[in-house]
Amino acid sequence: MAEIEPCAPQAIFADGIATLYQGDASSVLSGLSDESVQTVVTSPPYWGLRDYGIDGQLGLEPTPELYVEHMVAIFREVRRVLRKDGTLWLNMGDSYSSGGRITQTAPTLRRQGHDEASGKQEYLQSFAVRPGNGGLAGKQLMGIPWRLAFALQADGWWLRSDIIWAKPSAMPESARDRPTVAHEYIFLLTKQARYYFDAEAIRESSDDEALYRMSKAIAVDGVLSTPESAGQLQFAVQGLREGSGDGIPADPSRKTQPSRGGPAVSGDREGTGSQAAPVPLGSSTPPDDGIQG
Repeated sequence: MAEIEPCAPQAIFADGIATLYQGDASSVLSGLSDESVQTVVTSPPYWGLRDYGIDGQLGLEPTPELYVEHMVAIFREVRRVLRKDGTLWLNMGDSYSSGGRITQTAPTLRRQGHDEASGKQEYLQSFAVRPGNGGLAGKQLMGIPWRLAFALQADGWWLRSDIIWAKPSAMPESARDRPTVAHEYIFLLTKQARYYFDAEAIRESSDDEALYRMSKAIAVDGVLSTPESAGQLQFAVQGLREGSGDGIPADPSRKTQPSRGGPAVSGDREGTGSQAAPVPLGSSTPPDDGIQG
């Protein structure tokens, strides 16, 4: 990756709501103020999959280790400009080792006389770029998304979630000895353990069958048979019913299991009388009561 000189970013669009900057990510980031950004959503160039014809571009490093090193350096700048309660959403795809095979790149096709009218051919060929094999024999999945995720975690990021971007209409592949790759990863990373996250905005309703499965752990009249999960489970089911609190199907054959020291009641831990703090579904700030993750 070529050295980038810090400079004040020049806006190419601003309407009072949004401001757009165009340029090399490292250069633009270097000109942004500390903790001035609340959310970053990015899909940087994947390793070994496309040649943009630009000197020093990301993605054509000779080894995956060097690619990850460059990415970690860029995301250090992202962490600097990100607010303490901000989030980073990183989309990353994988690639296979080439086993030393050499393929044509998009710039090579252009040098052979192809013009913009053959853009589709250039686009398809550009996906065949494979700069190296990372020390592995051919036909091996490189695991680039997780190499990068773990490197970012080691560099100080909180790795909060791996989201599968499933592609029902994925591009067909010629490989006949493995399944077609039909997904990519989106990693949620943060600067600290507590951050802004609006779970209600993305919550999906559950069907009656799912609600019934959840209610199997609840006895008659909402008394829980699993005291340790009382606060969470009861409020989760009620939340899925959108706060109605009634109509939860119960299995009449299931009997309440008393805990040590007395009957199980909502919020009681092992019958000791200590109340577990309820966590409504979708809460972005659950209490610190030992709940992990």
